[in-house]
Amino acid sequence: MQQNAYRRKLLPDFRASAILHLWYVPVLGTGYLGWSSARELAFSHAALKHRLEQRPSGLFRFKGFVAQDQTSSWEVQCVGPSVGIKPLKVAQQTRVVGIGLQSQITADQIDAWWHD
Repeated sequence: MQQNAYRRKLLPDFRASAILHLWYVPVLGTGYLGWSSARELAFSHAALKHRLEQRPSGLFRFKGFVAQDQTSSWEVQCVGPSVGIKPLKVAQQTRVVGIGLQSQITADQIDAWWHD
């Protein structure tokens, strides 16, 4: 119970995250970098798939919702080399999170890749 309160206090509320929010994830252990973005980006399926396939190797977990247009969006799940993109028939704002190893990637590298 106390650990959950600790986690809620240290990790940002995903719905209330700023345009770019960086944090360290102490519940996962030392050496991990957490990253999130809620910028207004929209992608077609082909563009999103290409972007996800080109993600930095140090970013081993990436997930969230990505806007497509005013009536639909994508649910994204990436773990290691796998990429999952599920179409949604409801509009969602783009809100994504990622986890990587601090020794292999920086927040600036993730930001440059995602917002390129």
